[in-house]
Amino acid sequence: MRSVFLILFFLIFNLSESQNLENNISLKYVNAAEGLSQLSFRNCLPDHDGFIWIATEMGLYKYDGIKVTLVKSEKYPEISKQRIFVMAKDYETDIIYFVTYPGLKSYSISKGIISQVLPDHLNGILTTKSSFFSKKVLKKSYSLIKQNSLFSKQSSLFYSSLAYNNSYTYYRDLNYIGCVDSQGKETRINYKTSEDALILKFNDSIIITDYNKIAILEGPNILKKSISYDNIINQFLNTDLRTLSHSPILKDENNYFLNLNGKIYKILLSNNHLHTQFLFNSPTIDIANLNYSDKQDLYFLSTASKGMIIVKPAKINVIVTGNDNLDYNYAVIEKNGFWYSCNGWVYNRFANIMQTRINKNSNGNTLFLLPFEDKIYYEGKDRKLVSIEDLNTEAPIQVTFTKQLTGYIYFKNNLWISSDSDIGYLSKKTIVVDSFLNKIFEQERKVITLSEFGEYMIICTSQGVYKYNPAKKQLYLIPKLENVYARYIKKIDNDSFWVGCYGDGLFLVKNNKTYKVNDRYIDLNTAHAIEEDQFGNLWLSTNDGLLNIDKKTLIDNTLDNKLVAFYRFTVDDGLLTNEFNGGSTHTSLQTKDGIIGFPSMKGFVWFNPKQLNKFIFKGSILIDKILINNNEIVYPTQNLYKLPKETDIININFGYAYHYNRDNIKAEFRFEDQEKWTEITQTSFQIPRYKKGLQKLIIRISTNGFPSDQAVSQTFNLDFDPRYHELAWFWILLVFIFVLILFSTYKVGVHFSKERALYLKRKIKEQTHELELSLMDLQLSKESLDQSLQVKNILLKEIHHRVKNNLQLVMSMLNIQASNTNDLSIEQFIEKGQSRISSMVLIHESLYLKEDVGNIDFQDYTESLVNNIQSTFGETFDRIAVIINMDKLYLDIQTSIPLGLIINELITNAFKHAFPEGRHGEVYISISSINETDYLLVVKDTGVGLPVKKENKKSMGLVLVNLLVSELEGTITEIQHNGLSYEINFKSR
Repeated sequence: MRSVFLILFFLIFNLSESQNLENNISLKYVNAAEGLSQLSFRNCLPDHDGFIWIATEMGLYKYDGIKVTLVKSEKYPEISKQRIFVMAKDYETDIIYFVTYPGLKSYSISKGIISQVLPDHLNGILTTKSSFFSKKVLKKSYSLIKQNSLFSKQSSLFYSSLAYNNSYTYYRDLNYIGCVDSQGKETRINYKTSEDALILKFNDSIIITDYNKIAILEGPNILKKSISYDNIINQFLNTDLRTLSHSPILKDENNYFLNLNGKIYKILLSNNHLHTQFLFNSPTIDIANLNYSDKQDLYFLSTASKGMIIVKPAKINVIVTGNDNLDYNYAVIEKNGFWYSCNGWVYNRFANIMQTRINKNSNGNTLFLLPFEDKIYYEGKDRKLVSIEDLNTEAPIQVTFTKQLTGYIYFKNNLWISSDSDIGYLSKKTIVVDSFLNKIFEQERKVITLSEFGEYMIICTSQGVYKYNPAKKQLYLIPKLENVYARYIKKIDNDSFWVGCYGDGLFLVKNNKTYKVNDRYIDLNTAHAIEEDQFGNLWLSTNDGLLNIDKKTLIDNTLDNKLVAFYRFTVDDGLLTNEFNGGSTHTSLQTKDGIIGFPSMKGFVWFNPKQLNKFIFKGSILIDKILINNNEIVYPTQNLYKLPKETDIININFGYAYHYNRDNIKAEFRFEDQEKWTEITQTSFQIPRYKKGLQKLIIRISTNGFPSDQAVSQTFNLDFDPRYHELAWFWILLVFIFVLILFSTYKVGVHFSKERALYLKRKIKEQTHELELSLMDLQLSKESLDQSLQVKNILLKEIHHRVKNNLQLVMSMLNIQASNTNDLSIEQFIEKGQSRISSMVLIHESLYLKEDVGNIDFQDYTESLVNNIQSTFGETFDRIAVIINMDKLYLDIQTSIPLGLIINELITNAFKHAFPEGRHGEVYISISSINETDYLLVVKDTGVGLPVKKENKKSMGLVLVNLLVSELEGTITEIQHNGLSYEINFKSR
C-alpha cells in the first residue's frame, strides 16, 4: 500500500529540475588569469609540499593554489623557453623528472630545487606515457629495456608502455611484448600492437589494451578470452583511437582513468572483470593527463587548450528546482525519509528524486511548517493550516491570529503558535491568545520563533530574548540579549543553549549567564542556524559560507572571551552560493543517519559530515625572494641569507601550496627570540633590520578548526652583517675614548683646581682689602650718623622752640584778630585763623616728609600753599592766574614759617580784594637771591589796588605782615601801579 501511495503521491507533482549527482563537482580553471602565458599542457604533477609543477609547450610553471609562476633559472634558462616534453614522478622518492624539447635534456625537481640529470645518471626510465620506473623496481630488466629499439639513450626516454608485477616486467615493442622475469631472462611474446596500445597493472594482474582488443598477461603468455568488461570498456574498445586527439586512458601513481567523450571513469579490475566507476563530467575532452591527489582529494587535469583544470569532488549536495521563486529555500522538514519544503517541493535523497508543485492555496508565507497529528501543514489563505501532503486537507486547528505565522513549539505536551504580534496555545482545537503576553509585548516587537528550555519557553523577538513560564505567568528578559534580533535557539544541554541573532552574532547562554562568541572574521553576525553532528562538531550556516568548529573549542573560547576561527566551506566546495537563509520554523535539518541540511539562497544544501573533510595545511613554506631596501635581491647560500650592513628594510616573499579556501589558514612570523607572533595577510611582509649576526626567522601557518600544535613552522636563517657600532672593536674604541676623556677631564680638573685655588687666594685678598675699606667707610658712616644725630637732636630742640614760638605767634595773631572782632563775623574770624595756621601746618608737613629735616624746599611749599588758597576760593580758578617764579630754594624752618605766613596774607588779600565783581587777572610771586643771606620776595597782582579810604588804614593782615617782616629782619615796600605790589627784603637765618 505504501508503494502505491507514493506512486499516487508523486503523480500529483510536476517534475522539475534537480541536481544530478554526476555533476556534483566544483571546477577551478588555472589559465591566463593566474599567470599562464599559453594554455597547452603536457602534464601537471603535485609534489610532496602540494605545489603543482606544470609542463607546457613553452616552459615549466609552478602553481601554489593562488598564482602561477614561470620557473626561471640562470643556470638552466631553457626550462622557461622550451617545451616540457615529458614529465613524470617517482612516487617512492617524490622526485619529479622532466625532459625538454628540442634539447632533450633531463631534469629533476626535489624539494623545489631543479637540477639537471645526465642520461647515465638517471635512476630509472622515463616513458612518453608520463610514467617513471626506478632501477629498484625494474631490477634486471632495466638494462634490457635500455637496449630496446624504442628507448632513446640521449634522453633516457622509452617511447612505449611499460608495467611490472612481483614476478615479471612487461614492455611493448613494435612487433612483440617483452617479458623479463626476476632472473633477467627475456621472453618475447608474439603479439602485434598499435602505437596506442597500453600495458596496465592492477595489483599483480597485467592486461594490455589496444584498438578493439584486450588481453590479460600471465607470465610469458597471453590468456585470450579470459577477461570480461562492462559497457563503458566496450565502448572504448570499439572507438577508433586514431580519430581521437587525446589519450583516452590516463594514469597516475596507481590508478587508471578513462576519458570517454568527456566523462571520466576510474578503471577497476576484479575477478578478471574490467569495469569502470564514474567520477565526473569533464568540462573538456582534450585531456593530456590526469593526476589524483588523495591527500587533497583533488584531480588535476592537463588539457591541450584550456590550461589546467582542478576538479574537486563536491561532498556538498544542493537541491535546486529550476524555479527562482522556489530556490529561495527556507523551512524544510523530514517525514518517512522524504524532505518537505514550504516552497512546495518534496525530495527523496536515496533515489535522488525531487518533485515540485505550485501551491495555489498558500498566502506566500515560506517560513512556516508545522508537524501536527502525523501530518505536515503550511499556512494557507486566511491563516488556515493546510496539509502539504494533501492540498484538500485542513488541520483541525482554528487560528485566530491576524498576522503571519512565525513559529511553533510543543511545550508541556501542548501546542503553542506565534505570529508576528501574538502568541497563543491550543485549547479545544482553537489557538487562544495568551492575554498576559499580549498585554506586555509592544506592537512594534515582532515575535520570530519559539523554543523550549526546561520549565521555560524561550521567545525570540526582534527586540530581545525572553524566558516565559506560562503556568506562573512569569516573563524574564535575558540579560545582554535585551535588544538583539534573535532568530533561532539551539539547546546544548540542561544548562545552556545557543542564541542566533541576525546582525548581532551568536550568543551562549550558560547557567543563566550570557556570553557572546567573538568571531575572528565577523561571519557570525549573519549566522542563520547551528547544528551539532555526531562527532561533536558544530556547523553554522551564514551569509559568508558554511562554518565548522568543534563544540568544545567554541564553548571554551567563548567562556574565556577568546577569538574563534572557523573552518569555512564556500562555493569552491560545491555550494551554489555562500549565502544561506534562516528565520523560519526549521532553520536546519538533521536526519537520524547524521545528514545535515540548511536552506540557502540557491537551493537546499545537505551533506554528510563524515564525507565533508577539512583540509589542514601540511606542506612546506618556501622563501621565494628576499629584497633589501626594496630593490636588491639576496640569494641564499646553504639556506642562509646574508644581509649586508646597509640593510634597513627587508621584504620577504614566501610561498606555500594550498588548493582550498585560504581564509581557512593563517600565516604568522616572529624571530626565535621573540614571544609574540605577527600575522601576515599576504604572501609577503616587511620587517626592519633586526639584531646583528645569525637570527632565526620562523614563519608559521595554522589551519582554522585544527589545534595550534598542528601548525606548520619553517625556520629561515638571516645573517645580519654588523654595523660599525655593533662591532667589538667599536665598543673597545668607545671605552678607550671614554677612559681617555675621563683621564683628560681629571687632568684638566686638577689644573683648574690649582688655578681656582690661586684665584680664590687672590679674591680673598681682594675681598679682605675691600672689607677693610668697607670697615673704614662704616666707621666714617658711623661718625657721620653720630654727627647727624647730634644735628637732629639740636634741630629737635629747635623745633620744640619754634613750636613754642609759633604757638605764641598764633596767640599773637589771635589777639590781633580779636582786637578787630567788631569788624568781623565769627565765621570770618575762624576762617582767617585757619588759613594762617594752615600755612604753618604745611611747613611742618614738608619738614616731616623730607629726609633733610633742617631745610624746606620752598618752591614746592609755595606751590602747595597757593593750591590750598585757590581751593579755598574755588570760583577764582578760571579768572585769576597765579604765576610762581623762583629757583630751587631751601630755607630753614625759622625763615620758612614767617615767610609762608607773609605769602599767605598777601595772596589771600589779592584773591579777596584785587579782583572784585568777577574781574580777571594775575597774581605774581617770586623770590630771588640777592646774596648768600639776603633775598627779595615780590608779591604782585594786576587788580584794582587799595581803595583811597584804606590807604592810610592798615588791615589786620598787613599788620601781621609787618610784624613777620620785622621777625625776618627785613623791610617791606608797597607799590601802587597797575595793581598792588609788595617787595620784601629779608634775611635767611
